[in-house]
Amino acid sequence: MQSLSKLITLILFHCLLFNASAAMASANGARITGVIADKKDRVPLAHAQVFISALNRGDVTNERGEFHISNLPAGQHKLTVRLQGYQTYHFSPIVLASNESLQFDVALTSTIVELSDVTVTATRSEVSTFAVPQFVSMISPREIQQRNAQQTPELLREEAGVVIQKTNQGGGSPIIRGLKANKLLLLVDGIRLNNATYRGGNTQYLNTVDAGALERMEIVQGPVSVLYGSDALGGVVNMITQSPDLSSNAKLQFNSSVAGSISTADNTKTSHANMSLANNRFGLQINGAVRSFGDVERGGNGGRELMQRLQNDSRTSRDLNKKQAPNGYNAYDVSARALFIMSGNQQISLAYQQNHQKDVPRYDVVEVRKDSLRFFAPQERNLAYIKYTYDAPTFLFDKLNITLSSHRQFERRLRLKFGSVNLSRDQFSTRTLGAQLQLNRYLKGHNLVYGFELYHDDITTKSTRRNTITEETSDQEPLFPNGSSFLSLGAFVQDQFQVLNNLYLTTGLRFSKFKLRAPFLSDPKSNDFFGDIEQNSSALTASLGTQYFITDELGLVANIAQGFRMPNLDDASKIGPGKGASFYDVPNPRVNPEKSLSFDAGLKLHLAGARAEVVGFYNRLTDLLVRQPALFEGAAFILDEGDTLAVFHKENAGRAFVAGLAVSTEFRLSNSFSVLANLTFSSGQDLSNNEPLSGIPPLSGLLGLRWQYGKLWSEINSRFARKQARLSSEDKLDLRIPEGGTPGWYSLNLRVGGEVTQAISLNLSVSNILDMNYREHLSGMNALGRNFSISARVSH
Repeated sequence: MQSLSKLITLILFHCLLFNASAAMASANGARITGVIADKKDRVPLAHAQVFISALNRGDVTNERGEFHISNLPAGQHKLTVRLQGYQTYHFSPIVLASNESLQFDVALTSTIVELSDVTVTATRSEVSTFAVPQFVSMISPREIQQRNAQQTPELLREEAGVVIQKTNQGGGSPIIRGLKANKLLLLVDGIRLNNATYRGGNTQYLNTVDAGALERMEIVQGPVSVLYGSDALGGVVNMITQSPDLSSNAKLQFNSSVAGSISTADNTKTSHANMSLANNRFGLQINGAVRSFGDVERGGNGGRELMQRLQNDSRTSRDLNKKQAPNGYNAYDVSARALFIMSGNQQISLAYQQNHQKDVPRYDVVEVRKDSLRFFAPQERNLAYIKYTYDAPTFLFDKLNITLSSHRQFERRLRLKFGSVNLSRDQFSTRTLGAQLQLNRYLKGHNLVYGFELYHDDITTKSTRRNTITEETSDQEPLFPNGSSFLSLGAFVQDQFQVLNNLYLTTGLRFSKFKLRAPFLSDPKSNDFFGDIEQNSSALTASLGTQYFITDELGLVANIAQGFRMPNLDDASKIGPGKGASFYDVPNPRVNPEKSLSFDAGLKLHLAGARAEVVGFYNRLTDLLVRQPALFEGAAFILDEGDTLAVFHKENAGRAFVAGLAVSTEFRLSNSFSVLANLTFSSGQDLSNNEPLSGIPPLSGLLGLRWQYGKLWSEINSRFARKQARLSSEDKLDLRIPEGGTPGWYSLNLRVGGEVTQAISLNLSVSNILDMNYREHLSGMNALGRNFSISARVSH
């Protein structure tokens, strides 16, 4: 791993010297600017991709349809313009003289299906998913609307390479390449959702982002630690929220919409409202949502093997009712975003997001009679940020972004153990202040991005225990010491450039530094046995990707990337029962970063009517943090409300690997019909214990047929998964997994929708048409049975 870092350092040093000398030789170079508009009504089109594939350079149009590609060498350049829902155009070579500025406007023709996406997450710049060496998928605005999911995790269920685990109705934790929770990085508008308290078990935090406020989602698979730092071992999920659409003139225009949905199998009711006010220099968009989720009713057909395994479980007894309760909860969301155009090349964006979920139950522990009651009461998230963009060529950059953010996440866990009268309450609030500086530089075939990130977490905690009979309340030792903090700093650089004809390299390097503090001595409610924990650590990570374009539409990709995850408070300083009170966690200040080295290889095919991506991977994991027996105040066991729990702490004792494959395809059969399919496979081995790696999902996939005619559409698909009986010792103790493993399953699903009038659109869906009774691997409840859902949107 050190040799890879040294190699990348040498390559990047050479590239930086080249860029610096080239910048001094040519301050600006040639330039192409223009406006992309709809051919029929001449409305400017935002998010259109304009690129020169031979230089791996391009831009994405802003809200006014404008683009500019600067610092181009003199000569001939073939320009491509692409936007989902419009015909892709490949233009004849444009001849540019040195330092020439050319205006090039394009009118696009609408089409039924467009099979190409633009990502900003994979490279921190706007490029086609075809032009990056990783496996990248994007959930577009059209797909968000048609999937009609009322919870953000549900939007990911149909993506290749992603599996969603649900412990309860309010949960939803993605698994990518066999890794989950704090080994994946979640972003909201490019800002970290992960913080210092994120645990290693499956989490609910993805569900704190309102699905109705999303513009798109981007998923990058494999380590992306060079660009985003800690936690990105398995991949990155970036949730990008809606931005105001500016008009083409100075007159303020007002738009609004209301939407509602109901579904049967979980008695869910949701309502959303949206309003926007905009002209050509200012835009404001406000979203609000009220959502009510009910208990989950499982299917009534099949599932005999599953139910037998659950009913005859020798590890525990279960309550297996068809209506899985408690699962219901209520939530509301509010978000606002304002955009100010200060000049032709400067803009400021202000945003605020708030999510509040009340009394979210953990169903899985009630089913197995571990707890009589377990709630997140409440779960909250608040994010505010300001982003400044300067988009014009200078000596140091062609585009600059500065983002300042304040992120607060709060949760209170209420728990009443089965047969107990003591209600425990553990609450903690994490305030994260963030600052990001990102600079993009395009020069003589090089696409350079570099910058700096800072995040600082401040944690406040409190734990109590109340006797439900006497009402007597006493303070308890919190999960983390009150006043704990976590500081992360990172500087990164990445360059994409052409080496030979049709061969491109992407090289990256990052240096990160961290400081963790857990003041046990300063918190009178914490145990002073451990003293004050202070930990300083750093990491140097690198990546090297290659792309070889056999043709303009077919390419081979390969990628080598290091990843790392710094120990957080949950690893180094947590004290208390863990994993459903199966053991007792104590701190270990001597933990070190977890590391990975991933190798990817595959091919990508992007045609006007066909898209296919096949990427295989091998990810070697070292210094994994695993629970090991420990002592607490000299004892190997502790008594907790009558239960004798073994004492554990985390150590860097694990070595493992995960290997697998992700396949995503879509082919247009005609102007109205297209067929889509994907496949996800991963297999992991714990080398330390010579057994399967825990938490690995089985082979799964999707096969579907999509139809669209004008503004009407429909889709029928089948999701499926094979059985998973390859279990680790930890899996065999996980009561969410049926004893002996999770049986295979399949479901059949139908969606139809379209615009009834210019102002009214409808979506109708029937999921699990056959009412199959199944449980997805690692989930704490059975899936929804046959579920009818209807949603409507009225726009003004």
